[in-house]
Amino acid sequence: MKKLIPFIGFICISASICLAQSNTTDKEAKLTKAEIEDFTDQASRVVWNLGRDITIIADKSQDSLKRRAAIKLACKLFINADSNIVQVSSVLPGIPIKFVPVRVYLNSLFDLPYSKVNIVWYHVYFSKLFEPGEGGLYYGIANISQTFTGYASKDIGTYHDVTEKKIKIVIEKIGEMDGDKEKQYWRLFLGDIQVTETKQ
Repeated sequence: MKKLIPFIGFICISASICLAQSNTTDKEAKLTKAEIEDFTDQASRVVWNLGRDITIIADKSQDSLKRRAAIKLACKLFINADSNIVQVSSVLPGIPIKFVPVRVYLNSLFDLPYSKVNIVWYHVYFSKLFEPGEGGLYYGIANISQTFTGYASKDIGTYHDVTEKKIKIVIEKIGEMDGDKEKQYWRLFLGDIQVTETKQ
């Protein structure tokens, strides 16, 4: 099923508030249809926020402190920014797809050797809505189109590509102790990012 994710503005959201609307101590509890709909709306905001953060990180006209802060914000959106993988592709011949940890990828955007970088996300939609899967987690997939333009510097020429990507989105149950009882709640994170096509 293909569900478009409308652009609703960049809303600052951290992983700490990506929670379900209800808490439970039942480890076997499932998400209700209403909760899945809430998480679908939440996932759209998180995906757009990642796009915003990536745009800021790569934008050399922005203050460097703001760009570094965007790296930290983006990392918090993932299950684990040091183990989740971003695939990185190129339209240049002979360059294979690279598999890069999220944190390394985001830091590399900060240091790109172009005089100016412009990254735009568009045509964002869900190709797979949330369904229960392995380990009691819920999984969904968002697809995005990205244009990347790096403008020539003294060291490198101008580069442009359009990339289609899939972003895995995971809802997992988190347990916290509340006195002598464990409280359970659901929380949404981003997972690996896969390249499906790259063209000029």
